[in-house]
Amino acid sequence: MTRFVGCKIDSSGALCLDRQLIQKWLDKLHELNKKYETLNLSNDYIWFLLLVMQTNNLTEPFNKPPPEGELPPLNTIMPRNVYEEVLKKSDANSAWIDKVMSNKDVPEKSKDIEVAPPKFLANQPRPKNGTICYMAAFSNFSLGRE
Repeated sequence: MTRFVGCKIDSSGALCLDRQLIQKWLDKLHELNKKYETLNLSNDYIWFLLLVMQTNNLTEPFNKPPPEGELPPLNTIMPRNVYEEVLKKSDANSAWIDKVMSNKDVPEKSKDIEVAPPKFLANQPRPKNGTICYMAAFSNFSLGRE
């Protein structure tokens, strides 16, 4: 993502065009995340934006500001050749992920971490206008009950 990292701020204090476009898209997609009905659509766009950014080149639809109003499904506005090109380039750029994941020198984290219930609850995200619900289901088959 070197293209986006080296982005300079001009004399007016504005970020380069690529960053401005990405910010506009992220703002638009953030609005979609607020409604359950548009969550899948938002996830599709965010996933594809991530792939596009890994190619170091903004392509459709992210090379223009997001449209006003509702976003159409990504597969209806995306030219097939652009979609395939982004997938190929992102596959080539994702080799570093495999390298990191296969690194055997990284010590394994302990799996025996216990957290007191009040501390566990305090660390959970809290919805602004919602409820937190916790449910645990378990079974003890060692007692011979089914």
